Amino acid sequence: MMREYLLGMSSAIVLVVLIAIVYAVRKKTCIMRGKFDERQKVIQGTGYKYGFFAMMISSSIYALTLGWYDLPVHPTVGIMACVLIGVGVFAGYCIWKDAYFGIQGNNKRMIIVMVAVVVMNALSAAMQIKEGTIIENGVIGITALNALCAAVFLAILVVIVAKSWKVNREDKQAGEDDE
Repeated sequence: MMREYLLGMSSAIVLVVLIAIVYAVRKKTCIMRGKFDERQKVIQGTGYKYGFFAMMISSSIYALTLGWYDLPVHPTVGIMACVLIGVGVFAGYCIWKDAYFGIQGNNKRMIIVMVAVVVMNALSAAMQIKEGTIIENGVIGITALNALCAAVFLAILVVIVAKSWKVNREDKQAGEDDE
């Protein structure tokens, strides 16, 4: 168990360093990628507000529930679930309002990264389920965080796909109206 944990942590650290290097290089070579216009910044501010309130409400409910009941959940899992709820609300709101991807941003690359995050976390969660380490001594352990991350990023991908379908349908209707 400890070996897998160390392997996962070291892999994550290497991945974060590589992503930071790629980000730094890309930022120097690309002027407009990732820039947001004023409308998008206002929408993102509202999205941050909704995400923050979602996180605070879920954290409050979690804290009150902990006070009344002995939940079979490791505290880290409960806290991270609240944070991930806030992240999901922010991302979903901004995606639906066209403020998630920057001007001239590469949406496909972002989607590929999200798919990779979902797949890696889902595979890790599947391994933990197979090994029976998600629930230990009747308590949902921190190994369940991979399943939570996979679920949240999958939900974000579903919102991206739904928004893409909506935009494509509206574009087709606008094209038919022009004819």
